[in-house]
Amino acid sequence: MLIAHGDDAWRAQYVGEGLQRFDPLIPAIFTATRPFTWSELKQSVADPRGRRMFELAAQYGNREALVVPVHSALGDVSAMLLATDAAGFPDMDRPLLHLMAQVYASVGRGLAELEEDRPMAASINPLTPREAQCLAWAARGKGDWAIAKILNISDRTVESHIENARAKLHASTRTQAIFEAWKRGWMVEPIG
Repeated sequence: MLIAHGDDAWRAQYVGEGLQRFDPLIPAIFTATRPFTWSELKQSVADPRGRRMFELAAQYGNREALVVPVHSALGDVSAMLLATDAAGFPDMDRPLLHLMAQVYASVGRGLAELEEDRPMAASINPLTPREAQCLAWAARGKGDWAIAKILNISDRTVESHIENARAKLHASTRTQAIFEAWKRGWMVEPIG
């Protein structure tokens, strides 16, 4: 998936010519764990089609780029590419740019996941008001006994409500159920 902001003409040429098939950045992103520049990568590119990609990019004002690979704990790989028409990136800027790119990629991944969940988020809330209420109190750190006292029900009933909510949300843990309910906007304000 290519998510880009910048020169539409360059992006159209990149996609139109199928340069992604020869782009040396793509395999490098999967193996690199630290940021690197196009200049550093160009030194190891022997394929003339890969070298052409850099030449074309320069024609569109992208003389240099800092590439920040982002590897998630779940094995997902993405990268942020910060292109410039300047000669390069000072070494002292790399740690900050690396951190910023990781945060941006993490937020972007979260937004993409929310977009994937949109049909479910728009659906009718399957939780009963009491299940949502119990989850809301649990989200505030209350245990079953405390929730039972607040709602004037038994702690076994609280446990039952939370387990029913967990099953409806296809969550394997109570914490995951709380997160899923919150993410979909189904969490209610805990009122006693």
